[in-house]
Amino acid sequence: MYNKLLSALFVVVSLGSANNLALADDAQLPANCPAPAAPTETTEPTLASQGMWKDPNTQLIWSRCALGQEWAGDVCTGEPVKLSWKDAKDEVSKVKYAGKYGWRLPTLYELKALKLREMSNPAKACNAPWFFKSTEGYGWNWSSTPYSYFGGSLAWGVDLDSDKWDSLDKSRELRTFLVRRD
Repeated sequence: MYNKLLSALFVVVSLGSANNLALADDAQLPANCPAPAAPTETTEPTLASQGMWKDPNTQLIWSRCALGQEWAGDVCTGEPVKLSWKDAKDEVSKVKYAGKYGWRLPTLYELKALKLREMSNPAKACNAPWFFKSTEGYGWNWSSTPYSYFGGSLAWGVDLDSDKWDSLDKSRELRTFLVRRD
């Protein structure tokens, strides 16, 4: 019993104190990023032209647009759909994006890994093939990871603008990106 209690306390303290993803205080995105770069060696040209990006580290394929938006050659068009956690999970599982099925919500750790990758080299973040500049930002996005305390009413969300994550009420309406295995 003591070990379980100690483990739970460690998780709560770890998560509570590690809420900022930035790797360094000076890890800020440059103010004037140029337009997104053409596909690089880490972006397969066919996937890039269809609005997807393949992470060379995890082999996961990511949508370049939030759910509800469409890829128009070099930019996402349309309005992102904001859904509750349950509705987002249901919708993502049946959506056809770039002619493909089999999408899911990313886990908390997958979203955090993208942000850590971006923040580890801010000079290259302007050309990050997975996200594009948006006049309204990216805001809070759902992960598939439930928060296991408080009776299951919370799940983890990641704010892609401020590099923070938090447990949020599942009824809150947030955006989401899509991810799948090849």
